[in-house]
Amino acid sequence: MSRDGASRSALSAFVEGRRADILQRWTSRVRGGLDQVLVPRKFLDTLPEVFDAWLSTLVGWRGHLTLDASLDAISAIQRHGRQCFQLGLGIEELVRDHQLLREAVFELMEETHQRPGFAELRVLTGTLDATLAEALRQYTQTHEQAMRVSSDQRVQLEREEARRNLRELVDLLPIVFWSFDAQGIFTLSKGSGLAAVGLISDEAVGQSLYTLYGDRPEVLSAVARALNGERLSVEVKLGEAWFDMRFQPQFGPDGQVTEVLGLSLDITERRLTQEALQKTEMRYQLATLATRDTIWDWDLQAQSIHWSDNVHRLTGYPPAEMEHTFAWWGQRMHPEDKVVVERTLKEALEGEGEHWACEYRFMHKDGSYIILEDRGYVVRDEKGKALRMVGALEDITERRLAEERARRRAEFEQYLIGIVSHDLRNPLNAITLAATLLIKRDSTDANQQQVLNRILFSARRANRMLRDLLDFTQARLSGGIPLKPQPLDLHGFARQILEEVQLAYPGRRLLVEHRGDGKGEWDADRLAQVITNLMNNALTYSPNHCPVQVRTRGERDSVVISIHNDGEPIPAEVLPKLFQPLKRGPHKGGKSQGSIGLGLFIVKHIVEAHGGSISVHSTAANGTTFLARLPRYTSFSSERSSGSEEATPNTSRH
Repeated sequence: MSRDGASRSALSAFVEGRRADILQRWTSRVRGGLDQVLVPRKFLDTLPEVFDAWLSTLVGWRGHLTLDASLDAISAIQRHGRQCFQLGLGIEELVRDHQLLREAVFELMEETHQRPGFAELRVLTGTLDATLAEALRQYTQTHEQAMRVSSDQRVQLEREEARRNLRELVDLLPIVFWSFDAQGIFTLSKGSGLAAVGLISDEAVGQSLYTLYGDRPEVLSAVARALNGERLSVEVKLGEAWFDMRFQPQFGPDGQVTEVLGLSLDITERRLTQEALQKTEMRYQLATLATRDTIWDWDLQAQSIHWSDNVHRLTGYPPAEMEHTFAWWGQRMHPEDKVVVERTLKEALEGEGEHWACEYRFMHKDGSYIILEDRGYVVRDEKGKALRMVGALEDITERRLAEERARRRAEFEQYLIGIVSHDLRNPLNAITLAATLLIKRDSTDANQQQVLNRILFSARRANRMLRDLLDFTQARLSGGIPLKPQPLDLHGFARQILEEVQLAYPGRRLLVEHRGDGKGEWDADRLAQVITNLMNNALTYSPNHCPVQVRTRGERDSVVISIHNDGEPIPAEVLPKLFQPLKRGPHKGGKSQGSIGLGLFIVKHIVEAHGGSISVHSTAANGTTFLARLPRYTSFSSERSSGSEEATPNTSRH
């Protein structure tokens, strides 16, 4: 036996004889250096198997770093290496385990006073190194294999994820992927956009596009161009959906088209938006043509203004002479007005308001000034900063001139009526007083009495005209007709007025009728004007043989005065203008009755001053009826007046 063989036999005999003790020491050291939570129990259970495999190696040692042991021993060592990797232990843990085994053997030798020689130490170290090397080799192989598998799996997973993302993207977007061969047969048809034309994925595969789209010449034309090798894009409407179809020809080795790949994008919303925008722009153009206003849009960031086309008609400046800036526009404002415009614009833009309006004079192309009414709306961002202004211009020159003419005319009318109604009253009063005194004299004969009566009648008629003029002036120019309401029984009051009118028309038949409660509060003098004017109107415009009927009727909260006459009806075209002043219709006999056309105008204002209303109904079958409705009690001030009204002279019956 060689020296190494003897050393190997003695060493293996020692290790085998002290197996339990060495294994216990090794296991204890390994357990102490591992995380008991992360490392399972089965790892420690395999240590005896590894120890026995090393012992087998020790017995079969040949003196070099190769593993000379049974296949079972080799398998055990290899399993240990794989197990370390699978449990997530690093190479340093594997080396440490074998170092702990070496220490356990040396410790026991020291305790039992063994004195191994160099040969034994060489055998011990060599076998442990060989065992460790095999375990490390298996660890490394397992790691490399796992890395290869992991890399392949990762690549495969990434590919599958990419495919899944692509499928989800295709399903999410309104897109159709398709292809057809040189004969026009679909070979691919996928995408959620197919739903817009009532198809599902791959439903069109195998079908001829000439069959599916035989009635769509624009589609067939695009297909023909693609099969001729042209790359193109067209927009077509299929059913209710619009698609952007893009064709990409594929060529074979001979340069001929073998297939056409394509993508169709559903652009229905975009087309609808474009159509809506076109309609909006058209409506804008039509609106600017239909209105006399000039529409403008001022971009405050770019400092540019866009006007609608009628600005040239408004100002007289042709497009070539106009600049789209506020500076150009401001240069043509009247200097006095420009200061106000700039100040109010600055306040509107720097403030928080949304609306701006200003009236100013603008120099027309012909050198004259026109008056413009300018209105604008401020568009702001989320922070309140003004971004733009949109608005409209209107030429109000004629309106302002008309208002000025009306103002001057009203001033003149008031001045003239003041002269007539006040300055003429004194001589008329003198005439009335003188005629009254002369009539009462005993020396006046019959002829003189007749002349004096005519003078007195004419003077009183002139006084009534003056009173009407004063009432007209108050109603139209002074804020309304004043009232002094007091308790009154309308029934008895109406009968009294009828008797007075009867004296003036002794040959006419007047009828009166009362119903209900006639008590209330009204201005007696003004109410007498209402009844008298309406009765005079009825007597004037009715035949002499026809009676005039006055009815007063009490209702719950109001009373009604109705005055009716037969005869020709009021013309339909006159009815809407009946209560307007200063014009009168012809008398039934063609003779004037001394009226100046203010009676019905004053009647309307007196009734409305009482809070009431007046209406008229006139037909050939039923005659003409004026109906005034007055509230019984109204909250009057000490003197109430009717609302002023800018009356327009026109044809009236009275």
